[in-house]
Amino acid sequence: NKLIGLYRALLRLDYALKNGVSGIDEKSLVTILLLKYLRT
Repeated sequence: NKLIGLYRALLRLDYALKNGVSGIDEKSLVTILLLKYLRT
């Protein structure tokens, strides 16, 4: 179940990076994503 959530988050992250939706740089977004899923 956690892997599905991580996969979905990676898809959203990829979409945000490709479309310039996020104002945060790529390395920061990946770090935030990893911290979020390591914490749970």
